[in-house]
Amino acid sequence: MQTFKFLRKKNDQRVQKCFYKCNANNRITKVVREIYLRNDVSCSIEKCKVCENKKKKLLDGDRNILILDTDTIIKYIDFLYECNIDNILIPLTIYEHIRTFNKILYKKLHELCYEIDESIPNSSKRYSVFVNKYCKFTYVHDNIKYDLKELQEIIKIVIWFKHHNPNLNVTVITSNDLLTNDCVNNGIPCFSLLDYVNQFLKKKTKNGLNNYGYNDNMLSIETIKMYFEDNMITENDEDKNVENRNEGNDNSHLNDLDTTQNDLENLKYKKKIYQPHLDKKQIIQGLRNNQFFKGVFQVICVNKMAIVKINDYEDVIIKGYKNMNRAIHNDIVAVEIFSQFNDPSYDDSDYFEELIDPDEKEEEEEEEEEGGEDEGEEGERANDGEEKKTNNMNKTACISKSENKQSIKTEEGNEFIECKKLYGKVIGIISRSRKEYGGVIKSCDNDKNNKYIEKLLFFKAFNSKIPHIIIKSNMEEELSNKRVIVTIDKWDFNSKYPLGRCLSVLGVCDDIEAETKLIYNEYNISTKEFSESAYLCLPPSDWVIPEEEFSKRIDFRNILTFSIDPPGCQDIDDALSVEILEEENIIKVGVHIADVSYFVKQNSALDLEASKRCTTVYLTNQRVDMLPKLLTTDLCSLVEKQDRLTYSCNLHLIRI
Repeated sequence: MQTFKFLRKKNDQRVQKCFYKCNANNRITKVVREIYLRNDVSCSIEKCKVCENKKKKLLDGDRNILILDTDTIIKYIDFLYECNIDNILIPLTIYEHIRTFNKILYKKLHELCYEIDESIPNSSKRYSVFVNKYCKFTYVHDNIKYDLKELQEIIKIVIWFKHHNPNLNVTVITSNDLLTNDCVNNGIPCFSLLDYVNQFLKKKTKNGLNNYGYNDNMLSIETIKMYFEDNMITENDEDKNVENRNEGNDNSHLNDLDTTQNDLENLKYKKKIYQPHLDKKQIIQGLRNNQFFKGVFQVICVNKMAIVKINDYEDVIIKGYKNMNRAIHNDIVAVEIFSQFNDPSYDDSDYFEELIDPDEKEEEEEEEEEGGEDEGEEGERANDGEEKKTNNMNKTACISKSENKQSIKTEEGNEFIECKKLYGKVIGIISRSRKEYGGVIKSCDNDKNNKYIEKLLFFKAFNSKIPHIIIKSNMEEELSNKRVIVTIDKWDFNSKYPLGRCLSVLGVCDDIEAETKLIYNEYNISTKEFSESAYLCLPPSDWVIPEEEFSKRIDFRNILTFSIDPPGCQDIDDALSVEILEEENIIKVGVHIADVSYFVKQNSALDLEASKRCTTVYLTNQRVDMLPKLLTTDLCSLVEKQDRLTYSCNLHLIRI
């Protein structure tokens, strides 16, 4: 947490910040808070002679300091997380916006800015958060839009740093045209992240990376192509358009004709498939008036059916792709309930005919391969298929007649009530369950002459409840038959599928290491080493039971005790004991569990890390431990001829 030492209180200012908050009952309340603006805020620069820097992560004043805007961080956080570009200053207002925008992005950004544990790879990177919202010289009032406010904040931060230390080299990284123009007008260096990386690589070839404090293997052509391919494609398209415009005047009418044809061709993809989502103000007002309802979107069948649980007793059924309206599994959505439901699920017209689903194509190929079989078998299959279709049609008819009502065996007095099923549609996304999805890339083999489709690849997620994701990439050969990690960037109302990008390649399909990494990613299994603070909670490796513990516990060492774990098992966490009491005609059975709580104290660093891992994960080729191996395979393992601490329960069985 940032701490301050008050030096000049007389020059401090006090302002009021007003905002509106929606509580659990969907009531909007006005909140007013006081903010104290300081003039002695730390600059977070190492060896600064003016500031008292007590942060554990400081920036290098001799190197170029980068300030990134919100869009750059959101789009390229994975690139920043994987590569060794650092010495980056993050304004506190942008840091807080990322925290509310997306939890996964915030977790990565927080690790870059605050993590100091040496066992974590990104702990050595120089990132720092500047508390601009509490600085007297960089504060911007809230009475303007967020986008314009962010521009003013970044400009003020750079100007303040120039006055604070004229020797600092501060560069703004953004793709925003307005911010770029403001930087140019104020004489501030400004580049896009791709341009900055290109300049950096040019300096690398001339002077070497050692002069800039980076590793030799920091950037590779594959890495740059992975993260900046969309920018490269856009730039190449713009260059080609410029060349076409600069050809001779004799061909100008032909160029205009080609442009018109391209525009008409692109209009196919601007077809409105989904309804636009409502903004947050409309959603909050609708929730308050009970016009809309909030719940978690649970997919039953992709693009066909889903349910939204709005309370403990009622579920809203969402049928059809249009009513699902670009919601993804586990999103928190706002739904509107229909007064009368007209089933839209049978509107199965191909609303995006230019792109063929890869699964459908595979099914067609399999049917063609099976076409060489005997005619008699084909005739029998056809008859069976017709009978199945007839039965399915009859079932569908029965379901469609009865699905509007549902009999509920809830007795109120002596009467049974009949509840109607609730049908509705998604009118807005309150919170995305944004995450990284693992799966495989499938190419889109459509019209090769179509310039737009040639750059599209299909991604099929490991989780069948996630829709296909379109990836705009020319790396089909590098990505084909590979297990990859993909994230969704956006889902426009004119696209059948969401648009995403590839983050990393895990390996070749059916390779055991690649499949193992895919499972780890899908179920959020952490494979990192335990932190240094967690290891400090462990006893020494030669630990023995203290003498005072023997007086507090019951001794079972002289009683027949055994385990049912297989031979060679190292983590034996339970055992059984049997003792026959002939005089009382009782069989005494003891159940013993290793006493982990003796070593893992409540709310300790080891306890918190184990709670995140939750359990030990066993796979065919490896395991991921919930606790360090000193505990799981030694001190908390009930191995033979070793004294161990346990929790025990005795069962007395009477012999008949």
